[in-house]
Amino acid sequence: MSKKEKITLLPRLRFPEFHLIGAWKMNTLNSLAVKVTIRNKNGLVTRVLTNSAVDGVVDQSDYFEREIVTQSNIDNYLVIDEGDFVYNPRISSSAPVGPISKNNIGRGIMSPLYTIFRFNNSQNDFYEQYFKTNLWNGYLKTVSNTGARHDRISISVDKFMEMPLPSSSDKEQQKIADCLTSLDGLITAEDKKLSTLRAHKKGLMQKLFPAEGKTVPEWRFPEFRDSSEWQSNTIRNTCDSYSGGTPVTSNKEYYGGKIPFIR
Repeated sequence: MSKKEKITLLPRLRFPEFHLIGAWKMNTLNSLAVKVTIRNKNGLVTRVLTNSAVDGVVDQSDYFEREIVTQSNIDNYLVIDEGDFVYNPRISSSAPVGPISKNNIGRGIMSPLYTIFRFNNSQNDFYEQYFKTNLWNGYLKTVSNTGARHDRISISVDKFMEMPLPSSSDKEQQKIADCLTSLDGLITAEDKKLSTLRAHKKGLMQKLFPAEGKTVPEWRFPEFRDSSEWQSNTIRNTCDSYSGGTPVTSNKEYYGGKIPFIR
């Protein structure tokens, strides 16, 4: 691509105070960060972490039902500090090329199958948010292969560290990070409210329906407290049932009829 053909890198939305500061730049990951290669010699660190596509960096003991790692094989694991980033090559529906997450829960160790890197600038919340998007996925797809098990991305460390990343001024990056992080906080708070409401509803259902073997619910609305006991009935006596043959889908004579057919 010639200089004349070079694409100007500008976001669709921009905070007003940054409208006049020019276009963003593209840098490679290896110009912004270094790969972490510290091994867990003598098993000094015992806290094993994993990188989940949904939950990010979490304790492995909280994520899996059983211990995946034993004390005897953690010497080769990589030490990850709080603030480091980690790439998990395991692909899933929510992470088609694997997730990249920031470690916000403290020091631990991770599988050597992961790629851990540390930004030169500790003010890197912008990239924590960027890696939650799919804007970087295209590069990994072009320079990697799916593993033999078809559930893992295979990519060299050098190619991974050459990943192109956008950058702007520190102030603009921090403004974007603060905005998106505050939204994350609101989403988390709403999720907690939703979980509380679901638990509340579940508890109400246990009280408002008769328990097995009972004919009266534990709780009743005031206007029904003097009503008779509930009765037990069968579905046969309560509902009308319908059945019929399954039409041959290749026979167009059945098309356009008045009876809906779902398959």
